[in-house]
Amino acid sequence: MEVRGKLIPESVESRCSSASKYTASNLCRSRSAQSLKLLGDSASQDDKMTILAQLFWLSLALLQSDYEHEFLLALRLLDRLLHRLPLDRPDARDKVDKLQCQIKWANFPGLHALLLKVSC
Repeated sequence: MEVRGKLIPESVESRCSSASKYTASNLCRSRSAQSLKLLGDSASQDDKMTILAQLFWLSLALLQSDYEHEFLLALRLLDRLLHRLPLDRPDARDKVDKLQCQIKWANFPGLHALLLKVSC
């Protein structure tokens, strides 16, 4: 299918053609906020734990910033993450450790050193 000179993959074409039965136009409708929320609810607990672990390492990387505003934003993010990331659970710690190996942060100074950087 071609729309405005651009080719559309068959999977999108079939979804749009079935959606056009219910709408006046032949354009494919975007997903509603409710349907996106339902998709988010179906995410497994393991996926959510992975996202939290990734955000944890992202916040630690942001703590290395020399800009005070970025550092403070990283602190706020880390504070919120530590309330949601259950580091007392072994599976959560395993996710964090696994990601540390994957990002290969060779000279990682540790969280304590990153937080004390402000006092220097």
